Amino acid sequence: MKRIAVDVWHTEHMTAAGEIPFGSAVKYSAAGTVVVAVDGANTRGFIGIAEDDIVEKTQPGCYSTYDPVPVIVAGIVYLPVVGGGTDVAAGDLLKLANDSGLMVRESATTEAVSTTCARALEDAEVSNYTTAMSTATAGAKTATVTSTAYFLAGDMVYLQGATDATATDSEVVQIATVDSTTQVTFKTALKFSYSSQNMKKLVQVKCLLRG
Repeated sequence: MKRIAVDVWHTEHMTAAGEIPFGSAVKYSAAGTVVVAVDGANTRGFIGIAEDDIVEKTQPGCYSTYDPVPVIVAGIVYLPVVGGGTDVAAGDLLKLANDSGLMVRESATTEAVSTTCARALEDAEVSNYTTAMSTATAGAKTATVTSTAYFLAGDMVYLQGATDATATDSEVVQIATVDSTTQVTFKTALKFSYSSQNMKKLVQVKCLLRG
C-alpha cells in the first residue's frame, strides 16, 4: 500500500480514543483525543485524516486506544475508498460512507456543504472490489466469500455488517492469505459474525482534502 501522506500542508498530533483505521477521517473526542468520524446528515465535523504508521500495530492497519495519531488536516493524501459502487474519476467528490470514517464517491460535479470531504485527483477502479460473505464467525480468522478474484494478501478490507456501523457490527481487518477462490484468512480474529453481508477492499485514491 502507498503511504497515506503525499503533500501534507499541516499535521496535528493527537491521541486515539478508540480504534482508528489508517486513512480514516477523524473527529474531536475530548482534549487532545480523536475518534473516527461517523456518517450522518452533517459529516463535515471531521478534523482530518489519520496518517499511517510504519510501526506494527496490535490490530494491523489500525491505531488502538491511547496510541499517538498524526492527523493530516490539510493537503493531498491517499484516502482508502470503500470498494463497490461507481468507479472514481479525477475531479469526483468524496464523502464519508460509514462509521469507520471511510470514503465513497459522492458526485462528479456537485459539492455538498454538509458532506463533501475530498476531491479525487486520479481515476481509480473501485466497482469490482467487493464480494459477498456467506460465512464469517466472531473469534475466527476465516471468511467464506463468493469470490476472491480481486483480493490479495495484505489488502485492508471493510467487513460491512447489517447496520454498516463499525461500533456495532462492522470492522476493518487485513487479509493474511487468500486460501482459495472462496476463502480468505485475516491476520486477526473477527469481532463480529457475518452472514450474507459484504467484504469490500479499501482502494487508495489520491485526493485533495476539502476544508
